Parts: sequence; C-alpha cells; structure tokens
Amino acid sequence: VFFAIKGLVDGTFKGGTYSGTLANDGVSLAPYHEQASKVSADLQKESDDLKAGVVAGSIDIQKWSVGEGKLAGAATVDPKTIKVGLVTDVGGPDDKSFNATSIAGMERAIKELGISPESKYLQSRQPTDYEKNLQEFVTQKYNMIITVGFLLGLDTAKAAKANPEVKYAIVDYAYPDCFGTAVEGKDCGSAKEIANTLGLTFRTEQAAFLAGYLAAGVSKTKKVGTYGGVQIPPVEDFMWGFQAGVNYWNAKHNDKVELLGWDSKTKKGVFTNTFTDPAKGKEAALSLIDEGADVILPVAGLTGNGTFAAAKEKSVLGIGVDTDQCISLPGDCPVILTSRCSLRSRAWWMGRSRVARIAARWRTTAFRSHPITNKPRKCLPTSKKNWTNSSKT
Repeated sequence: VFFAIKGLVDGTFKGGTYSGTLANDGVSLAPYHEQASKVSADLQKESDDLKAGVVAGSIDIQKWSVGEGKLAGAATVDPKTIKVGLVTDVGGPDDKSFNATSIAGMERAIKELGISPESKYLQSRQPTDYEKNLQEFVTQKYNMIITVGFLLGLDTAKAAKANPEVKYAIVDYAYPDCFGTAVEGKDCGSAKEIANTLGLTFRTEQAAFLAGYLAAGVSKTKKVGTYGGVQIPPVEDFMWGFQAGVNYWNAKHNDKVELLGWDSKTKKGVFTNTFTDPAKGKEAALSLIDEGADVILPVAGLTGNGTFAAAKEKSVLGIGVDTDQCISLPGDCPVILTSRCSLRSRAWWMGRSRVARIAARWRTTAFRSHPITNKPRKCLPTSKKNWTNSSKT
C-alpha cells in the first residue's frame, strides 16, 4: 500500500499488477520470536534452501500441491572426474580484471566443489589463439570449457556445436547472437540458444549508471571522462551507462557536468584499440585530464590500469572496473574513487555448482562504493540482500 501511494506522490504510479514474491521479499515468514528454540539450525538451513529453490524455479509449488512434485536427484557425477578448462581473452591472467576474476572462480570450484585439480587455464596472447586453445581442451578430453569475453563469442559457438558432449560457458556473452542480416558462423555464433552452452551476462550499464552519478557528484571541475579499449558492445554498455548517470545527476541537481570521451548519440568516443597496454591507457587518461576531467572511468581491461598512474600524477580520481581494484591494485587505492564490479568469479562458480539458473536469471552486477578515507570493500557479497544493485531481466 505504501509503495502504491508513494508512486502517486512521486509521479511514478503505473497501472498493472504488482506481485509480491519470495524473490522481492513481498512475502516471507515472520521471525519465530518465543518459538525460536524449536527451530534447529538444520531446519533453518533447510528452510533457507527451500526458499532458494522456489526463487530459482527448481521447486514447483503447484505440482507439490497435488502430490506430483519430485525431489531433485542426487549428483551422479563424481566432482573429481570433472576437468574444467578456461580460455582467457588477450588481456591475460594478470589483468587484475575479468580474466583474473574468472580464474578465481575456477580456483574456488577446485577448492570448494572438489573438481579435478587438473582444471587449468590457457592464455590467449592473440585472437588466433582462441580456436587453438578451445581445441586443445577438447583434445585433452576436458568435459567443461569456459571462455572469457565478447571476443570469443564466435569461436566458442563453433566449438560447442562441434562438440555437443562437452559443456561450455562464456563470460560476458550469450546466445543467440545472430540478428538481422548477420551470417551465422561468420558474423555471429548462433541464431538460437546452444543446448550445451551457458552464457554468463551482466547488466554492466546499471552499475556504470551509479558510477556516472557518483562521479558527477564529486567532480570539482564539472568534467568527467571515460575511454574504452576496443569499441565492442560490452564496452559501449559501460560508457552509455556512465553517461546516463552523469545526465541524471545534471537533471536532478540542475547542474552541467560534462562527459568527455564518449557520446551516446553519435556512438563516438576515445578508444585505445587494445586491452593489454597500460601505457596507452595512461595516455588516454592524460588526454582527458588535460581537457579538464577530474574523474576517469576506463573500460579497457589491463590497459585501463594506466589510468591510475595518470591520476596519481595529476591528483585526480579513477574508477575501477570488473573487480574491486583497491584490492587488486592496492598501491593505486588512494586515487580510486570506487570500482564497478561484475561478480564473474561468483557467476562462474555458480555455473559449475549447478545453480546456473539463478545466475542466468539475475544477470547480476554489483557496485561497491569505496570512500577514499575508508578501507576498501570487497565486491563479492555474503548474501543477495547485501548487493547494492540487483538487476531484473
């Protein structure tokens, strides 16, 4: 009732239907109060697992109401028999960004799920390595192969179709990816979903929106900047989301903060054309700083790390991407305003631990503000309720 009235007050009221669910906390169980002693820790855990199953869609309440529900079968595969291979993008395993966080997810699966210790990654030093590395894992009979990044979309689809007995997952990408006049197998990977492939995607523009708003709010020069690595859709998503945040700040505060380095209307901006060269990142950042920007968002993988070197020299601020870069780059933390984080390691681990339906449904991006005077916060939350931004699809 409160939110219906609030919608009328703030001008956001719309007709239709609101559905309160376990997922949005519209329905729930009240605290046990004086009966708490009757609920054991084991029973509470089972109740929590039950809620998660309903939210994930793995428990059909309607079928259970008529006695037709079925319990999920126990795992039939010994985790030790599962060998997982991960193919990096050209940024490499030490990019302090999306390759590194994906590898962290695999390492977590080795430790916590007990998959084969032979699970490993192969580094792609150039785009021609993608196909070769994918085939290497197939030849070695790895039964799950993970690829990292938009640029592996075509090669991953080809490999998945050629090897239907192997399970694939790709970070920051999903199928179908063929639209309009795009030719399958040449311009794109698949015109439909691929049965043995899971896409792990993130609503990066949503957290970038928050970052843009924050950047505009702290800017003293009334100019903020962004630049990309290669101009591909996932990079553009960051940039237009960032611009949306700046624009929202301006509208809300009657301000005129200017964004340098990207224009969503023309889709033109500053790009280094590489994800692996911090020197070029520093050069791009310095060019924006010279134009007056005092907060910079790089969207360029390893290249973006050069932003923080420029920020130190010019006494401005940078914004990290993909992971909490105050943790991955502690020496640069004094000039990092915040980091725009995607929970790639979590999504990877979730895919491996058979709760990928949740990952696919939430397509979650998390944003953690890092006050300069406080200790950095980890981007990986302990529970869904701690996530600052949880997207809905």
